[in-house]
This record gives sequence, structure tokens and C-alpha cells, in this order.
Amino acid sequence: MAEKAQAISVEAARKALASKTVPLATLSDAIDQLLRDTVNGLDTPPVSYALLALGGYGRREMCPGSDVDLQFLVDGRVTRLEPFVEACLHQWWDCGLKLGYATRTVAQTVDLAREDHKTAMTLLDSRVVAGDSAVYDKLRAAVNKKLYRSRVKQLLEQILAERNERHARFGDSVYLLEPDIKLGEGGLRDLLSARWAAQLVADNKDLKGLGLSAKERKELWAAYETLLRFRNALHTVAGRRVDRLRFAYQEALADSLGDPSVEACMQRYWQAAARVRAISRRALEALAQQAGLPVGGCIDAVLPASPKQLLELFVRSSQEDRPLSPSILVAAGEVIEGVDEQVRNDSTVAALFLELLIHPNDRALPLFRMHEMGLLNGLIPEFECLTGLYQRNVFHVYTVDIHSLNGVLALKHLAAGRDPDLPETLRGVMSELDSSSRHVLFLSMLLHDLCKGGAPKDACAKVALRLGLSTEDAAVVSFLVREHLLMALLAQSRDIHDQVTLRHLAREVGNRRTLMLLYLLTWGDMSSANPELLTDWKSSLLEELYKRTDTLLAGGLDVYADGRKVVKERRAQVLEALLGEQPEHPTSATLAVDRFFGHLATRYFVVTPAKQVCAHMEMLKKLDTQQAVVRLDKRSKALSLVTVICRDSPGMLARLTGVLAAHRVNVIGAEVHSRTDGTVIDVFEVERPKEWAGLSQDLEKAVGGQLNPASMLRKREKPSKLRARVTPPIQTQVRADVNASESCTVIDVVARDRPGLLYRVARSLHGLGLDIRLARITTEGQSAGDAFYVTWVSGEKVTDKQQLGRIVETVRSAIDVPL
Repeated sequence: MAEKAQAISVEAARKALASKTVPLATLSDAIDQLLRDTVNGLDTPPVSYALLALGGYGRREMCPGSDVDLQFLVDGRVTRLEPFVEACLHQWWDCGLKLGYATRTVAQTVDLAREDHKTAMTLLDSRVVAGDSAVYDKLRAAVNKKLYRSRVKQLLEQILAERNERHARFGDSVYLLEPDIKLGEGGLRDLLSARWAAQLVADNKDLKGLGLSAKERKELWAAYETLLRFRNALHTVAGRRVDRLRFAYQEALADSLGDPSVEACMQRYWQAAARVRAISRRALEALAQQAGLPVGGCIDAVLPASPKQLLELFVRSSQEDRPLSPSILVAAGEVIEGVDEQVRNDSTVAALFLELLIHPNDRALPLFRMHEMGLLNGLIPEFECLTGLYQRNVFHVYTVDIHSLNGVLALKHLAAGRDPDLPETLRGVMSELDSSSRHVLFLSMLLHDLCKGGAPKDACAKVALRLGLSTEDAAVVSFLVREHLLMALLAQSRDIHDQVTLRHLAREVGNRRTLMLLYLLTWGDMSSANPELLTDWKSSLLEELYKRTDTLLAGGLDVYADGRKVVKERRAQVLEALLGEQPEHPTSATLAVDRFFGHLATRYFVVTPAKQVCAHMEMLKKLDTQQAVVRLDKRSKALSLVTVICRDSPGMLARLTGVLAAHRVNVIGAEVHSRTDGTVIDVFEVERPKEWAGLSQDLEKAVGGQLNPASMLRKREKPSKLRARVTPPIQTQVRADVNASESCTVIDVVARDRPGLLYRVARSLHGLGLDIRLARITTEGQSAGDAFYVTWVSGEKVTDKQQLGRIVETVRSAIDVPL
């Protein structure tokens, strides 16, 4: 009966840990009592022993889902204690405890600790729960003599190696949107590693006497407690041991911890994790240096006495591409506390910061070190609102502050010219920038998401002026920050060959310098948001939009405005490709080219290269004997073009996109070129299909009406038996834009990506009597952003407000209706 009462007490302690006010040792203390009651209720064993608590239980930091890690330490033969151990274990299992246990002698434990550094570290956190403490004293004396005092350097090397491997395995960043509380960077294990090192080198657990200020130590332990509270709540919410803060748990976790929102909850987590990572890393590396481990080419100078001297050292770190020594970083804590308004307004400090900001060397990551230590927020307090700020969407991998710093890092990488695989246009534009333009660009990158943190509209300009930029350049920084999404949106959701698109961008930027800066800023933003966001296709669209707008600003508008000139140039290129020359007089070959050209609109020749035109001419010849001609062309390593030429009929695009979806082919873009002879050339840019033969056959069948794409998609839509992974919600949005094109109305769709989404939209537009002239398909994570250029079947643009409203509602409804 006593056992049952204690088990209830342990269970109550588990539940109580969900509260943020209950002492963290509550569950450990309850388990201590249960174990002691069990031991005291059994006959005394014939051999001396000590029951040790290990791991989190040893530190009195048990979480609801944690295992109870124990060791029976025997002073004698293990076999003599086995009946006693077995009796204890059965009672504890009956009480529902999840145990990790071992029975070893003092000698066996010492030998294992010498072979396995994890065991050696575990013993540092051990304590006696029951039994003879003299047996435990023997163990401590033995490991101190044979291990801790004689192999300090080796153990420290193993601690550092384990930390580096662990960070690489769990994402190498504090700011992942689904972080691991225990083992991730900035997690609980980071502080424990520093504490173990302090016990080995300085014989203390509190990290005193290591150069850390009292304020930093207080912040560190407060942050560590915050992480433990998060872990307790996560175990309770999940109903089991889980250490990854997945999206599925975050809302319930915020409720459990009393935070007003998921965003506020996660920002509190990241701020705590950042302090744990920053302070524990400096302490650990300083301890390693103190123990005589090599610091690996670090700059080891006179310790800084002022913020200005510290910033000078960071500039030197960037210039020499070497990190600062741990001793400098530890001493920097108190120096940073001296950053005030006078320091921020010092012109020398401003010049040093700008020099550091644009310097292309990046291996020492000085900006990241400045940020984690608090120096960046001290110098640019406007940036503090972004620290740990949650981006609850499927586009970003990191929090806003780290995304911004990664963007600066991407620009540094580009400026250094280390990657020859980057687009030549991109590298050329960066090389044209002088230092003042680079100041504008890099500062805009650092501040581009400031509005997400609720900063005032004039904050960016104020920062720029405080750093010594001219009034004109401060205005450019404000523009770039305000419009940093403009080029990406136009490139991915608008027709970049349309004069309306080009004129809109040209009007917004006003001059070539601002266009160059916006192009580079857009690339840096996209390349740093998510490793998979900036695909080759998106990069090429962005580059082409830049080139066309640059030509327009340079006075070359007629190159694109004069359709006759475009067609003439393309005709000459096609004849050169087919005949190797341009005949002076008409021939059967030139007449065939002219007939082909005569059936197509100018836009076709603007967007279709000569090589592709020649291929389409050959395909068209086969249409006399086939109902459809289908072709696959490799465009890049990951992308292909699927071309279908057939006789046009209502709903053709919908049928073709349905087949592509049924074959799990991801469509990136679609061009529809209707010919005056009743045929149509449909060109789809897709991620390369895994299997082509079956796809091409089904496309031909769909053209002939012998296959129903909807039935194929219904089979694919059967619910999976696997539990779907929870991701941030995506709100379906549909809107009509009558200003984006002179000849078409653009229907913009944002929705959660799913099989057949493009087919659903295309089918609904066809049902409304609309023709799709162009489709822009953008998929980012689980979000699809599609734009459809449509007209009535008669070719007229849709402008009536009531009709536009009906189109929007019909498309929105079609997206979520089962096929």
C-alpha cells in the first residue's frame, strides 16, 4: 500500500512540473523518496553498496518523460548484490518507473569511465540516493586520481568534439524553427558541457572565477531554467519524452507556459537558448585555453577596455579572417555593458562598424559573434526587436535575426568571389558597386525585416544617418527595406516579358543604381531564407527581370516594345539554325518558316529561343498523323520542359495539368501559345519527371479524351495511413489584378500545395469561360503561389467588378472541393 501511495506521489510530481512555478527538483525529490522507501523496506544486502542517481536525475532536474538513470555501486562481488537489485527493480517497475540502470564495482566503473568520456561526464553529476556513502567516496577518490586529474586535456578535447558533432547533427543553429531543447545548439547540453569543463579545470560547477561577469552568470542560469521549464512542459504536452519543439506541439506549449501567443513563446525560448549558447561557449573555450589546449590560430591581443577597442578587434578578426581568442571573448562581457548612446553616436565607431559590415571575409563570423554576445544589439538597438523573432511560415528555416545575418553572409560570400557557379550577372553587378553603395546594400540586408519586429517606419533611415550615410543614401536604404519583396514577387508571379511588368519595376526603382541594389538584396534575401527557396529557375527569372529592366532604364525600351523587331530577329536566328544562312530570295524553307511565324502572336517569339522554335516546327509536322505530339527537353540538372502540341479545345490546359499532377510532376510554369490555325503549343516547365514513357502516353490520351485526369487524381488523393506532419497554417487567398497586364487579367492564388491544385484552378477557370494565356507557378515548402493570366474565350480582358468577384469566389471554392 505504501508503494502505491508513493507511486501516486511521483505521478503527481510529474503533472506538477507542467507549472512554471513548481520547483524543478519536485519530481527528482519524489523519486528519491520512493527509492529510499523501497530500499528501507527490504532486508539489508550482504555487501556494501551505494545507490547512485545519474544524469538529469543526478542533477535533480528530472523531467516528466525522462528515464530514471541509476547505478548500484558495489564494494565487493556484484553477484552478492543481485537478489537485492532484482527485488528493488521489480517494485520500481510495478510503480511505473522507466529505468536505466547498471550494477558495477568501483573498479569496473573507473575502467569504464576511462574508456568512455560520456560515462566520465555522467559521474560528475552523480549523487547518492541510498546506501553507504563511503562506497561512493571510494569511487570519487579513484576517478579523481586515475582520470579527472591526469587526463584533463583529453577529456576537454572529447567534450569539444562531442559539442561540435552534436551541433552539426542537430542543425548547427540555435534558431531553427523546430529546435531540440536538449541536444541542439543553445540546448541544455551546451551548458552542461561548460559545467563539466569547469569541474575538471577549476573544480566548480557555477562557472565562477572564469572571467564571466556576475550579470552574465545570472542570465545564464536563468536561461537554463527557462529551457528546463520548456522541456517539462513539452513532455507533458506530448505525453511522452520528446525534446524537439515541433510545430505540432508549439500552440499547446504556449498555452501550458502561459504565453500570449506561439510567437511570444518561441521568441522567449530562442532568447534563452541564445544566452546559453553564447555564454557557455565562451566559458568552455576559455577553460580549454586555460587548460593548455591550442586555440587554433585565434587572435590573442590585449584585452579590450572599451567598446571601441572591442569593435577594433572584431574588425581585425574580419580583416585577418581569424576568430578572437576565448580569453578576449570572455573579457568582452563587461565591456559590452558599457555600450551607450555616446558610443553609438561616435563617428569612429560607426566607421568601424560599416567597415566590418561590408568586409568580404566571413570565415570568422564576426557579426554572428557580436550578435550572440549582445554587441550588435548594443550598437544597433533597433535590431534587438528581431532577436529570436519567430517566422511561423513554411518559407523560413531560421528566426528573423539569423535570417538577416545569413543574408549579410551571403552578400559577403558573393563579394569575395569565392563561388564561380553563381550567375555571372550577379557577380558582375556586385563588382560594379563602390564602397558607399555596398554600405547601402549590406545595411539594407541587415535591416530588411525590421518592420516584422514592429520598428517605426523611419527606423532604417535613422540607423543609416547615425552610421554616417548621406541623406540620399539613407532614403535608398528606406526604399530597399520597404520594397525588398518587389523583384521576387514580379519575377515569380508576373510576366517578365510584359512591358507593364518592366515599366512598373523601372518606375519604382527610378535609376540603375537602385535596381542593382534591389537585385542583389533580393538574391541575398531569397538565398538565406531557406536552402531550397532559391532554385535555379527562380534565380534565372530574377536575373532576366533585372536584365530587361536594366535595358529599359538604359533607353533600350524599343528592343522589347517593337514586336516586329523581335519577330524579325527570331526569324533570322531560326533560318540560321535551319539553313546555316539567310537566303536573299524566298525558298520553300523560308516559306515554311514564314507560315509557322504567321500563325503565332509576338509574345511567343519574345519568350521562345530559336532552338526551341525549330523543335516546335518539327513537332508540328507530325500533327498530321498524331492527335498530339509530346516532347521532353532537359533544361538544367533539376528542370525540364514538357511541350505538348495538339488541336486546341476548351479545357485542354486543365486536362494536361491534371495528368502531370497524377504523375507527381511538379509544374513550375506554363505558357500557352494559341495558333490561328486552331492548334496550340503548351509548354510546361517542370521538375524532371521520374518516368517519361507512361507520362507521355497519358498526355496523348488526355488530349484525345481517352483519359479522365480527375479519376487519376482521386486515386492519388486517398488518405495516407501515415500521420501527416503538422506545419504552420496557410490561408487560401484568391484575388484579381486588372493592372498587371494590358491584355489580360491576372488571378493570383495562394494556398497549401497539394496534388492537383493547378488542375483544380485551371478547371474552374475553364468552367467560367476563361482562357489561360500564361501561368506562373511558385511552390515554397507547403505553400503554392500561382498567377494565371486570363481572358474571356473571345480574347477580351475581364474588367467588370461583379464578374471578377464571381471568378475569385469560384476559384476559392474549387481549391478545397474534392475531385
